[in-house]
Amino acid sequence: MSSKVETLTRHRDSATGANIAKLGVLGQLQGFRLLARVGQWRHNRNTRKQLSQMPEYLLEDIGLEREQLRRELRKRFWQE
Repeated sequence: MSSKVETLTRHRDSATGANIAKLGVLGQLQGFRLLARVGQWRHNRNTRKQLSQMPEYLLEDIGLEREQLRRELRKRFWQE
C-alpha cells in the first residue's frame, strides 16, 4: 500500500510540476511585461522630477518651453 501511495504522489507531483512549468513561461512573460512597465513608470517619474528642477537656461538649451514643461509635469507617472 505504501508503494501505491508513493506512486500516486510522484505522479501528482510530476503532473503539477509540468503544469507549473507550462504556466511558468506565461507567468514569466507577464512578469517581464509588468517589470518593464514599472521601469517605464519610474523613468517617467524621474525624468519629470529632473525637468522640474532644471534652471531656465538649461530648459532653453534643450529647446523646452515653459508651457511644454508645465504640460509634461501635469502628467501622471503612467502617462507617456
